[in-house]
Amino acid sequence: MRLASVPLHALQVAPNCPIDPRRGVSPCEASVVDQGERMLLWCEGGPSIGRATVYPPPLEIEVEGGTYVLVDDGPIEQRHYEFVREG
Repeated sequence: MRLASVPLHALQVAPNCPIDPRRGVSPCEASVVDQGERMLLWCEGGPSIGRATVYPPPLEIEVEGGTYVLVDDGPIEQRHYEFVREG
């Protein structure tokens, strides 16, 4: 069960910048994420709803029962992990 329809992720946005509740992102310009900076990526499936990591995030994270694979085919604010069960 998902707790919210909006994915969880870390963004740095300008103060007083409204968040679009339909997309979970700000229409304002997001700042650049520096190497080594901590970030939280939302997870689709598996035992977690989010994974704390650093930029750039690892391509795969092994957990009990499977592996989280990074989905990075869009803007940085839409990156997330998808769970792939051991087969």
